[in-house]
Amino acid sequence: MEGVSEAQIQSVLTMLTAVLSPNNEVRKQQEVLLMQLRNEHPNELVLCLLHILRHSPDSSIRTLSSVILRQLFTSLHSSTKVWDKLSSQVQNIVKTHLLESLEQETSWPILKKIGEVIAELAVLLFADEETNKWTELLPFLTRSFTGQGKQAAAACHILAGLCTFFNDELVKEKDSLKQVFIAHLASNELELRLSVLNFLGNLLGIAEKDDMKFFWDIIPNMLLSAFWIIENHQIHAEEALNHLRDLAETEPKYFKNRIQIAYEFVDRVCNLQTENLGIKHLALEFIVALAGRLNLEFQEKKDIATNLCTKIFQMMLSIDEDVDPAWACPPEGFEEPDDEDEEGVEIDYAKLGRKQLTKMLEGVGESFLLPTVLGLIQSALTTPSEDWRVKYAALMTISELGQFIEEAEKIAEIVPVLQAHTSPNLHPKIRYAAYHCIGQLSEDYEEEFQSAHHQAVVPLLVAGIADSIPRVAASAADALGKFIENCGPTLVSEYIAGIMPVIIEKFSQQNCSIVIEQILTVISNIADSGKECFNPYYQPLMVVLLRIIKAYTSKEYQRIRGKAIESMTMICTSVGKEMFSPYVTETIMLLKEIQDSVTDSDPLKAYLLGAWQRIVATLQADFAPYLHGILPGLLSAAGASAIVSVESEPDALVDLASLVSDANKKVSISTSDLEDKDLALHALITIIDVLKELYAPYAEQTNTIVLPLINYTPNEHIRQAAATLCGSLINSVKALNTPESDQAVINMARLYLGALWQATAVEHDTETIVAQLAAIKVIIEGPKNKFMTPEEVTASGEKLIKMLETSLDRRARNKALDLGEEDSEDELIKEINKNEEDSLHTQISEVLGSLFKTHREFSLEIVNFLYSHVLSKFLAPDTTDEDHKFAIFVIDDVVEFVGQDLAGDKWSSLAEALVRFTADSNDAVRQAASYGIGILAIFSNAAAFAPWTDQILVALDKSINFPMGTNKKSHGHAKDNAVAALGKIIKYQSGSINSATIVPAWVNLLPLRRDKEEAKLMHDLLADITISNMALTIGENNERLEHVVKIFAEILETKLINTETVPKVKQIIQMIQAAGIPTLPQIWATLTDIQRSKLTKIMA
Repeated sequence: MEGVSEAQIQSVLTMLTAVLSPNNEVRKQQEVLLMQLRNEHPNELVLCLLHILRHSPDSSIRTLSSVILRQLFTSLHSSTKVWDKLSSQVQNIVKTHLLESLEQETSWPILKKIGEVIAELAVLLFADEETNKWTELLPFLTRSFTGQGKQAAAACHILAGLCTFFNDELVKEKDSLKQVFIAHLASNELELRLSVLNFLGNLLGIAEKDDMKFFWDIIPNMLLSAFWIIENHQIHAEEALNHLRDLAETEPKYFKNRIQIAYEFVDRVCNLQTENLGIKHLALEFIVALAGRLNLEFQEKKDIATNLCTKIFQMMLSIDEDVDPAWACPPEGFEEPDDEDEEGVEIDYAKLGRKQLTKMLEGVGESFLLPTVLGLIQSALTTPSEDWRVKYAALMTISELGQFIEEAEKIAEIVPVLQAHTSPNLHPKIRYAAYHCIGQLSEDYEEEFQSAHHQAVVPLLVAGIADSIPRVAASAADALGKFIENCGPTLVSEYIAGIMPVIIEKFSQQNCSIVIEQILTVISNIADSGKECFNPYYQPLMVVLLRIIKAYTSKEYQRIRGKAIESMTMICTSVGKEMFSPYVTETIMLLKEIQDSVTDSDPLKAYLLGAWQRIVATLQADFAPYLHGILPGLLSAAGASAIVSVESEPDALVDLASLVSDANKKVSISTSDLEDKDLALHALITIIDVLKELYAPYAEQTNTIVLPLINYTPNEHIRQAAATLCGSLINSVKALNTPESDQAVINMARLYLGALWQATAVEHDTETIVAQLAAIKVIIEGPKNKFMTPEEVTASGEKLIKMLETSLDRRARNKALDLGEEDSEDELIKEINKNEEDSLHTQISEVLGSLFKTHREFSLEIVNFLYSHVLSKFLAPDTTDEDHKFAIFVIDDVVEFVGQDLAGDKWSSLAEALVRFTADSNDAVRQAASYGIGILAIFSNAAAFAPWTDQILVALDKSINFPMGTNKKSHGHAKDNAVAALGKIIKYQSGSINSATIVPAWVNLLPLRRDKEEAKLMHDLLADITISNMALTIGENNERLEHVVKIFAEILETKLINTETVPKVKQIIQMIQAAGIPTLPQIWATLTDIQRSKLTKIMA
C-alpha cells in the first residue's frame, strides 16, 4: 500500500498474530508495541491495518484489524483519538479504503465489523458539522442498501447506527425507502432481514409522528419477517425479537390499533415446538411492553390481556424439571441476581414470568387482570400435581402480588399457604419460593405484616435457615432479614434469644458463601431494629466479623468480606460509641489497610465508603483524630479519573448521535468507577456534616477536588453530589464560629454561588438542576448575616424566574406536540417530564424562600414582582395543578419568612388564596395549602387571624373529609397536613376557637401516619395538651381515653414520634394510672401484645 512498506505491513501482521496468542505474556507485550506504534506512527499503523483488512486470508486477523481501527477512531476518548493525528492524505485513504473493503468483503461477521468502523468514524466526523467532509458516505450507503445480499445488509447495519445524522435525507426518500424495506423483509438473506429490523427500529425511534405513521403498514411485514427468522434460524431468533421489543418499549404508539396482529404473532411463537424458552419469553416481553403503554387498547381487548396472562403462566411451568445442582449449591462468590438472569446457572423463566405478570397488572390495570392472575394461582395451588413446577410458579407469582393486595384479610389467608409449602418433604424449589414470598410480603407491608404474623413467620424462617439445601437456607435467611428490618425493638426482643444462637452457630459450620452473606444481613438488621436487646451479642459477633474480614481475602469472597465490613459497622452504629470504643482503633486501622490496598475496580471500595459513613456517624467528634489517615484515600477516590464507555460491549455498534449532537449538553455515562466516585463524594458529605468544624482544616484541600466536579460532564450524579458537598463545606467552616470563619463562609458562598449559577445555566438534566438549586439554598442560608447586596438578591430572583419561565416554555412545547394528533404523547414519558418539572418548581420556590428568609428586606422587589406577575396568573382557575402548587409554595414562604409586617396589605390576599385551595381537588395542592394554613396560624397576630377563623375551619373540615382518589399515599399526606394545620391553630390561635369543641375533634383524627414530620409535631402537641389539661384530650368522662392510649401505644418505637416525646408519654401513663380510672384494665386488654409490651417497656 502506498505510504508503507511490505516490511512494515509484515511487522504489524506479526503483532496482530501475537495478540491472538493464548500466551498472556506474549499478548501483553505485543499490545504494548501496538499502542507505542499508535502514539508514535499513527499514519503507518492505520495504513498497515487497512492493507491487512483488505488482503489477509486469515479471517481472525481481518476481524482484529477492524476492531483496532474502530478503537483508533472512537469519539469517546479524546486523549487517545488518532484521527486528528493523521495526515489529510491518509484520512482520505481511510475513507476510500473502508468503503472499498465493505464492497469486497464476503464474510458477514467481518462485514459487520467493517461497518462498525465506518459508523464510528462517521460519528467522529459528523459530530462537528463544520468539518464534515465525508460527503460520499450517504450516497454509497443508499446505493448499497438498495442492492442485494450481504453488502445491502452491511449498509443497512451502518444506517441503523447513523440514522440520527441522516434522518432528514432518509425521510425525503421515504416512499422508495418503504418499498426497499418491504422487499428486504421478504429476502432469503437472514442478515438482511435482521439488519432491516434493526434499521427500522432506530429510524422509527427518531421519526416525527407523521413519518412514523407513513411506515405503519409495514408492521405485518416486520412481524412475518421476524417469525420467518424465528422458525428457520432459531439461533438468531433472540436478535430479531430484541429489535421488536426495543421498538415496543421506545415507540409503543407505532403499534396502536395493531394489537391483534401483534398478539397473533406472539401466539404463533408461543405455540412453536421448541425447548428454547428464551424465544417465547422475548416474544411475551415484546407484547407485555405494549400492554404497559397502550393500556386502554388492552382494556378494550380484555380477552387478549387475559390470554397473555395464561400464556405467561404456561411459560413459567415450562422450565426444566431437572434442577441443576449448581442451583441448589451455587459456587462460592455466587450472588442472587436482581434481574433473574443467572450467569452459569440455568435461567429461571418462572421468575421472569412473574415480572411479566406484574408489568401486565401495572400496565393494563389490576382491576382488570388481578382476578385472572389470582385464579391461575388458586388453580395451581389447589389442583393435585406431582410436578413441583406448578406450585413453584404459583408461589413466585404470589411474591409479586403483595403490592396489589391491600386487604389484610387476604394476606392473612396467604400465610398458612406459605407455611404449608416450607415442609422438608416438598421439593427444594417450592420451599425456596415460599421463603422468597415471605420476604417480599415483609417488604411490601412493612410493620403491618410483622405485627400481624410474627408468631407464625419467625419460627418458620429460623427453622428454614437450617435447611439442608444452601440455596433454600439462603432464601430463608434473606426473608428473615427483610422481616426483621421492619420490626421494632419490642418485637425483636421477643425472638432474639431464639434467633441469635442459630445465627452464631452458622459461623462455626462449613457453609456456602451465599448463606453466610444472607446471615450477615440478618445480623445487621437485628442490630438496627433490636437496639439495646442486641447488646449482649455484640462482643462475640465483633470477634467473628473481624476474623472474617481478615481471613476471607480471595477473589471469590470479596462480597462476603464486603458484607462483613457492612455488618460490622452497622452493629457498631447500633450499639453506640461506648460499646464500640474497645474495637475502634483495630477496626479503623483494618479498614484503612484495606482501603490502601484495593484497586480502582475492586468492589470492596463501595463497602469501605459506606463503612466510613457509618463509623463517623457513630463516633461523631471522636472520629476526627483518624481523619488525616483516611481522608487522602477518600479524596483520591472522589477526584480519580474514571474510565468511561457508553456501552457494555466494546465491539457493539451504538448510536452516538444523542451524545454529540449538542456540544454543551452534559451526558450520563455510568461505570463502577463513577459509582465509586459518587460514593466517595457522599462519604465526604456525611463526614463533613457530622464533624462540622473539625473538618474545616481540610475544607480548602477538599475544595480543589469539588469545584471542578460541579461541571463533571460524564455523569449527572457526580455533578449533583459535588453541588451538595459545597453546602456541607459551607456549614463546616461556619461551625468554627469565629470572625475569620464568618468572613471565610461569605467568601466561599460567593465562590460557590457563582459556580453553581453558571452550572445551572448550561445544565440540561432537570434532576441535576434541582440538586444544584438545593445546594444554592443551603449556601444562601450559610452566612450568619446578609451577605448579598440588594442588586445581587434581585439578580438571583431574576435567575429563578427565568428558570421558571424556561420550564413553562418546555411544558408548553410538550403540550403543543399533542395538538391535532391522534396519538397522544407517550404517557410514561409525559409523567416523567411532569414530575421533573414539578420538582424543579418546588426547588425554585425553596430557593426563593431562602432569599426571603436571609435577605428579608432586600427581597421585597422579588415579592412584589411575584405578587403582580406570577401569583395572579398561577392561581387562576384555568391553570394547572402544578401552577397552583407552585403559587401556594411561594405564598407559604412569604407568610413564613417575609412576615405580616412587610407583606402589608397583601396578607389578606395571601390568606384568601390559602383558604380557597385548602379544599382543592388535587392532593398536592390541598397539602400545600393546608400546610400554609398552619404557617398562617403561627405567623399571624391574633387580630389578623381571627376574621379568617370560621372560613379556615370550614375549609379544613372539607380537606380532612375529602374523598380518596386514585392515590392513597398523596391523599394521606394532604389529610395529615390539614389535621396538622388544625393542631397549629389550637396551639397558636386558641383565642380564636372553641377549644372544647375543636380539640376533641382533632384528637379523634390522630394518629397521623403519612407525613412523618407533621406526625411527630402533632403527637408531641397531643402529649403537651394531655399533660396540661388531660380532661380536654381524654374527655370529662374518659370517653376518649382508649383512643389516646392506643395512639401512644401505636406510635412508640416508630418514625412517628420524637425521642423527646417518649418521656411525656410515660408521664401521661403515670397520670392515668394515678387517676384510678376504673375502665383502665379493660382498655389495657384491648391492646395488642406488642402495644402492651411497648408501654410496659417505657414504664420500666
